[in-house]
Amino acid sequence: MSLAAVAVGAFPEWVLPGHVADRLASPPAGQVLLAAQAVFVMLLCPLILARRAVRATGRCFLAAAGEFALMLLACSPLYLVAAWLSDATPADVARSGLYLAGVASAGWGLGVWVSSARKAAAGAAMLAAAVAAVGGPVVYYLLVELTGAGPEVRWLFHAAPATGAFAVAASRSGSWIPQPLWAWALWPIAGAALTFLRWML
Repeated sequence: MSLAAVAVGAFPEWVLPGHVADRLASPPAGQVLLAAQAVFVMLLCPLILARRAVRATGRCFLAAAGEFALMLLACSPLYLVAAWLSDATPADVARSGLYLAGVASAGWGLGVWVSSARKAAAGAAMLAAAVAAVGGPVVYYLLVELTGAGPEVRWLFHAAPATGAFAVAASRSGSWIPQPLWAWALWPIAGAALTFLRWML
């Protein structure tokens, strides 16, 4: 999936109209890679944890954190290629990794609920993951196209993992911290709250 994302980002004319692709200063390989991985961790982390029928929250967190670190290590050649194609700086790459870790923490929080024996809770958690991963960008696009809303709904663009990831990776601000900060902090806070609530219950 990551390799396909880099390929699409390296050749944006495959998916974008020619006049749009020609205006790009550099191929958005890094942006597309981060967006694809954000959707992956939001949708598939809960399913992975559910497959294991996780019960011990602490052990689950350590295992998930270790797997996430291994995933980043395995994808590091793709990150280097995507960064080179996108003319990204080290700060851009580090910021992207931080953003992805934040989104992954929300995926883990949802996964604790998906692995629950309660089918209603598991279904609600997967629905929330799907809405966050796919619904946010779709709603933003429809609002912009059908109502002409722009700055009024820009917060939705930053809040959705896929579009937020694209914006974080595309920004050459020089900052090592994802911006806007609230859009990044939203996901670790949600993951911690979901995990704590499941532990309490």
